[in-house]
Amino acid sequence: MENIENILEKANYCLGCKLKPCSTNGCPVHTNIPEFISKVKEKDFEEAYKILQENNIFSYICGTICPQEDQCEGKCVRGIKSTSTSIGEIEKFVNEMAEKKNLEFKFDKKKDRNEKIAVIGSGPSGLECAYQLKKEGFKVTVFEKDERLRRNLRIWYSRF
Repeated sequence: MENIENILEKANYCLGCKLKPCSTNGCPVHTNIPEFISKVKEKDFEEAYKILQENNIFSYICGTICPQEDQCEGKCVRGIKSTSTSIGEIEKFVNEMAEKKNLEFKFDKKKDRNEKIAVIGSGPSGLECAYQLKKEGFKVTVFEKDERLRRNLRIWYSRF
């Protein structure tokens, strides 16, 4: 994991653009990149983590495997005449710090409903489906044929 000083330097390089091309045109899930980076600049890593999780429950995974150079960093205004902001490295740092500190993302859910729903499979689609249903107040059980979930998915799954 990178040290905080390096991450703050990378975060301070971000212009915090009002039009947010990194988010609106670059990020397929439209993460509010300038907002999460502004929280990193303030050293409010917990709030930065919350912003990342709000619209992308797989931020930890995406921060590792996402082709940022073609997506968010590829649309970064800084990249027009210079080097793009290191969005992927900042995202990865925030997620690693959250894991290290055992931060949990608490999502708002609607009133509990009596209906029970079974989701078959704990892959990304199954877990996203379960998450959306849980936010709507349903009682959700995820069934998986394998005995163990992968490490990152276990971290996410523990939120239920």
